[in-house]
Amino acid sequence: MTTRKQNERFRRIFALLLPFIAFSLQWMFWEIITPYAWFFFFPAVFFSSWFGGLIIGLISTGISAVIVWWYFIPPISSFELESPMHLVSILMFMVVGVLFSLFITELKLAEQRMQYRLESLIRISQYQTEDVQQLEF
Repeated sequence: MTTRKQNERFRRIFALLLPFIAFSLQWMFWEIITPYAWFFFFPAVFFSSWFGGLIIGLISTGISAVIVWWYFIPPISSFELESPMHLVSILMFMVVGVLFSLFITELKLAEQRMQYRLESLIRISQYQTEDVQQLEF
């Protein structure tokens, strides 16, 4: 396996682990950050999308929503909801997670297009420079 494929595989695995890392951090600091149930999960989903791409970002969003719903939204250890506002909170998180994933995907595609165009301009510039040099001699 090439180094590039190994690097890509590592990035995807790391991206999938980010919601679980966020869970661990939130579990440790829950007494301090209560009631901010999404505190570590917004950055986790953002960076999951950044490192893993669109599909991994969407999977991370789903995993994060389930973890937070089960462990941090009352009643704890249940998928029941005390208040309709908790459902709104979950849905808003999922919408933002999807938007993160789409935005980062579009950003990376734009960067690739820009890189391709820049390389094309450099090649054109080199050919023009060679043509000018040939005319001088």
